[in-house]
Amino acid sequence: MPGLLNLPSELLEDLVEWVILRETPAPMSVDEAAAERAEAPVFSTLYDCKVITERRAIISNSTALLGTNHFISDITKQAIRRLRGRPQGLPYKLDVLLVGESEIWTTWLHVPSLEHRIDRVDVNTFLRRGPALDAMLNNRVKPDGELSVGRINLNITTLNPKIMAPDELRDDWRQVRREVRYRNWNLDISDADPGPPPDAATQLLYDLCMKPRWLAKILLKGYGIEGMLAMIEPHYGAILHERIGTMTVLIDGEFDVEYAIGEMFAQLVVPQRDVNAFYAGPSDHWSQYPREERPLRFAEWWNLAFQKRTRLGFPVGSATEANTPWPQGHRPAGRQA
Repeated sequence: MPGLLNLPSELLEDLVEWVILRETPAPMSVDEAAAERAEAPVFSTLYDCKVITERRAIISNSTALLGTNHFISDITKQAIRRLRGRPQGLPYKLDVLLVGESEIWTTWLHVPSLEHRIDRVDVNTFLRRGPALDAMLNNRVKPDGELSVGRINLNITTLNPKIMAPDELRDDWRQVRREVRYRNWNLDISDADPGPPPDAATQLLYDLCMKPRWLAKILLKGYGIEGMLAMIEPHYGAILHERIGTMTVLIDGEFDVEYAIGEMFAQLVVPQRDVNAFYAGPSDHWSQYPREERPLRFAEWWNLAFQKRTRLGFPVGSATEANTPWPQGHRPAGRQA
């Protein structure tokens, strides 16, 4: 009986591509997704919304192929390069459910290979008709309210080894094992069912249904994305300022706003003394360090982030390395103000 290695090369290449591109079906219900949940949430937000991941370990589609033998491994590497070169790239897909308006359940549907560099992220958030918070009673609705969130599509490009230089600054707070870079992040919030609610729903219930523009405001305003872009907290900076090129928001597929992250990063060196501002200079944040150390720690991070964005080819706005806000007496030798 002929084995896998005896197959014609064209058929073998097709089989390898099929394995790499194979997607896991999304959970059809909350009950189905519940069977695969981890026992404890991995993260809690300010509003007590918990992110609960899958119980199983996430293994890429190509892992087993790469470890089979040299011949299959070479064919797999060639297939990955070929698939990356397509106009649509090599997509990664993550299914996200908002359960009971207090928990986020994530399920990976497609992990073709392990990568460091991601050229584009499309975040498509779909809303099904269902009640949001009861504004009058200030209470949560039942968990079967049918509010769901769609999936994230990540398109992969060729890794450039030059951008993977080791970090000069990696303190305990930087709990990052694999730093993925996103050149463009497109957030599209859409209504999956633009029609009227079921006949049994009252007008009051319809008015309380989550709308795409409402969700966009929640995600962007206050302590959302806009707040994180304006802050100089290291937890936010390690993601938004170091590893995202630009961010575009669409509502129902229509352009809403674009964030010039490079220019916002450049402005972080300017202290904001307005009492309503998100920050008032490095001394007011980075609380994991003694106050007298914070300006230097901020300058070290800002300089590192500038170098990273430059290596990645990401926009940096009006920022230059000379703008680094080194405290008096701490500017490295050879660097001009």
